[in-house]
Amino acid sequence: MSNVVKRRRETLCQFIRFAMVGGLATSVHYTSALLLYYYIGLTSVMSNVGAYFVALCVSLIGQSLFTFGQRISKKIALRFAVVSLSSAIATIAMTELLTKLLNLPFWLSLIIVITIIPLLTFLFQKTWVYKESA
Repeated sequence: MSNVVKRRRETLCQFIRFAMVGGLATSVHYTSALLLYYYIGLTSVMSNVGAYFVALCVSLIGQSLFTFGQRISKKIALRFAVVSLSSAIATIAMTELLTKLLNLPFWLSLIIVITIIPLLTFLFQKTWVYKESA
């Protein structure tokens, strides 16, 4: 196999693992939010914020070890947090722009956003967060 084919195959495998970890983190977020809201009695906002941070930890561990095969360092954790928070902000901003400025239906805006943002997040994680040292 040529190097280009090997790199593309590895990137595809990483993206599949990335999606698996993302699905797990989403499930953890959902479950944690429900537990914090219904059993601990936090507000919906506080439950969602708490669940976000629990899911962020699951995602950091999973993406680091399973997807990209790297140990978690302070540098990786900080970069990961920057990408994660930026992705959350971009999700909200894009949804607002698509619905308010372009007058797209909310459901269509969400489909566009949940297609684009994970792809960009993967790209930033692969090329910046987990960029291997030269």
